Amino acid sequence: MDPPKLLGKVAVVTGGAGGIGRAICKKLAKEGASIAIVDIDKEGMDRTLEDLSTAYDNVHCAVEADISRSEDVENAFKIVTSRLGTCTILVNNAGTEGVPELLGDLEETHIDIVLNINLKGAILMSNEFVKRLKSCRQGDTGNETRGCLVNMSSMAGKIGSTHGSVYSASKAGLMGLTKSLALEFPYSRIRCNAILPGAIDTSMLTRLGQTIPILKSITGLIPQQRIGTADEVANACLYLVTDSSSYVNGAMIEVAGGYAS
Repeated sequence: MDPPKLLGKVAVVTGGAGGIGRAICKKLAKEGASIAIVDIDKEGMDRTLEDLSTAYDNVHCAVEADISRSEDVENAFKIVTSRLGTCTILVNNAGTEGVPELLGDLEETHIDIVLNINLKGAILMSNEFVKRLKSCRQGDTGNETRGCLVNMSSMAGKIGSTHGSVYSASKAGLMGLTKSLALEFPYSRIRCNAILPGAIDTSMLTRLGQTIPILKSITGLIPQQRIGTADEVANACLYLVTDSSSYVNGAMIEVAGGYAS
């Protein structure tokens, strides 16, 4: 039996209260990582934390935080460090689809909510993550990787989406953030990659399917003729934060069944 791939690692997962985030927490914990769930949904975080504590022996924690606020982000990392140790894995998974509207019908408050959570929050989390890893790298030699960062983008960020211009823009922004941090590897020594899920069986897809007609028949547009699962996205995330992907940096990994490939 192979040893756990992430034994002794500390991973912060935003949006871990449910859906893809919860699946990622379980997947990384199964491989030995201690998980810090960062979310604004305390009830959902508690359920994830209970699942982890029941199934795995490693220590985990949950931190309630609004990642669009810099003070919350800084405090979250302080709590994680004090409880679990230095975080070397960050998964920026938190996101919201906002209100599905066409351009011309958008309200500024709805725009702000989507951009603040999906993009600004990821930037703030990444900034604090990089800053903390840089501060503890004294004495390092060579060009080895110090940490791994995964941004949860979307196929919508690649091809756009009707009724989802702000969401698509925020996810495209994450792709740009990923490419930029990958280029900064000589300074940070952090590998950064993005995952672009397509249609995944989550509560978000269910909600969107009620208001966007094309999503009701989305499987007809997917070569594999089915909806993906949160666990399949988590598998991609696990690959990107282990040594199996040691020379993968700045990649956009599509988990979409061939959709729009």
